[in-house]
Amino acid sequence: MKVTRKFKFSACHYLSNPEWPDEKNRQFFGKSARMHGHNFTIFVTIEGDVNPKTGMVINLENLKNMVSPIIEELDHRCLNELPYFKRKIPTLENIAIFIFERVEEQLDGVRLYSIRAEINDEIAVEFNGRNTIKRLMFKFSSSHRLPSEKVKNHNVYGKCGEERHGHDYYFEIWFRGDEEIARVEISKIVNIFDHNDLDSISALEYSTGEYILQFLWQKIKKIDGIFPVKMVLKETENNIFEIP
Repeated sequence: MKVTRKFKFSACHYLSNPEWPDEKNRQFFGKSARMHGHNFTIFVTIEGDVNPKTGMVINLENLKNMVSPIIEELDHRCLNELPYFKRKIPTLENIAIFIFERVEEQLDGVRLYSIRAEINDEIAVEFNGRNTIKRLMFKFSSSHRLPSEKVKNHNVYGKCGEERHGHDYYFEIWFRGDEEIARVEISKIVNIFDHNDLDSISALEYSTGEYILQFLWQKIKKIDGIFPVKMVLKETENNIFEIP
């Protein structure tokens, strides 16, 4: 079983490779090469068996006491000035790795499953001790009407089959690969749906959330250098689709 606890801190940083000249850092990191700040959110996930004596995987108060001093080291600091980040660029990935290493060395009897670090609703990374995956979020607004003429029983779809209507869709992808390539190329795919009628898109056999997500999965898998791990499509507060 997995148990997660959330932590927050505020810090500033700038992204710079000390072996590069300033101009190359500005070209590679863009605005992030300048000093700036974030409100960071950290999710610490522990995995283990439920202890029959306590009914818990881990005492969350103990976990809080273990992680809080690590978070305190980062809070209201310039990350570039910390010894660890003088050797490593304080990217979101390296922040997650830093926290993972510090938490893992204190655990006994349970396993640190992952550290997820977020700076907003769009950008996040997760490190599991071996690999780092990144998250991007996209939004598109589309209309559709179910059912299709392919389905004889129109009662299958309820209200969705009565009138044409629309949704704000939120698409989340976790992946390995270059973030900027992913952002640009996935935006092109998502824009096929944005401010469009889904039933007019011939590549979609049905305009259901399931078919939209399958379409996105197949298209994104073909982008060179991008390796999707998980995708989530939120159609409404109540209807959420995930693959695989």
